[in-house]
Formats: sequence, C-alpha cells, structure tokens
Amino acid sequence: INSNWSTAHFEELKFPRTAGTDHNRMAMCNSFHRLLFLWLYILCLCQYSSLVSGTTRDYFGAKRRLMRHLTNDSEIVREIRPARDNNTSVNIKVRIHLREIANVDEKNQLVQTTVWLRLDWNNPFLTWDPVEYGGV
Repeated sequence: INSNWSTAHFEELKFPRTAGTDHNRMAMCNSFHRLLFLWLYILCLCQYSSLVSGTTRDYFGAKRRLMRHLTNDSEIVREIRPARDNNTSVNIKVRIHLREIANVDEKNQLVQTTVWLRLDWNNPFLTWDPVEYGGV
C-alpha cells in the first residue's frame, strides 16, 4: 500500500452527483425493503405451517386414507350402476349453467354456446364408518 495516498485522492475518485441519483437510491432502498419484507413474510408462513396442530394433521391423514379406501376399486365403482337392485331408480340432478353464447347463425338457425354441466347422484356403494376415519 502506498502511504502517499491522502483523502484528497479519494475525493477525486468520487462519482459526480446527478439530479436523479438520490431518487435512484431511494428506489433501490424501497425495493430492498420490499424484498426483505417478502422474505420475512415467507419465513413466517413456513413457521406457521409447521405449527399446524396434530388434530388438523390427523384430520387430513384420515381424509387421505378414506379417499384411498373409496377409490381403491375405482374401476368397479365406475362400471357398476349406483343402485342396490335393478328395481331402484337412480335420481340424477342435472344443472346446466349457460356461460356464453359464442355464435348465432340466424340463417341456419344454429346457436353455439358454452355451458357448465353438473350431474349429482347418490352412490350407495361409497359408504364408510366415520369412526374408522377420525370423524370424517
């Protein structure tokens, strides 16, 4: 290190100040603080998620076991008519929600639409004992 250096030399090396420099520093400082805040927020979320009570974990574990139990024979469930005998009818609730009318062809009398179709029915083969699955 050269001992002849003085503070005057350091002042010569400083960059000249421009009008926007303070604004840029503030913007950098704000973005740094935002990033720091986001990082702390994520850490708090991770900490909170690790404190989930055992009851909640048990509930979701029981729900997972139940879903595995119900879908274990998924091919059989899909192929069998959801009724205990052939004389029992299956009531199906049909809901159609019109989402959009995409096109209307008046000449050919055609209407092109987009709909949501929901079908609900009861399947008596999908049953379980809630006690075995933590009250689910």
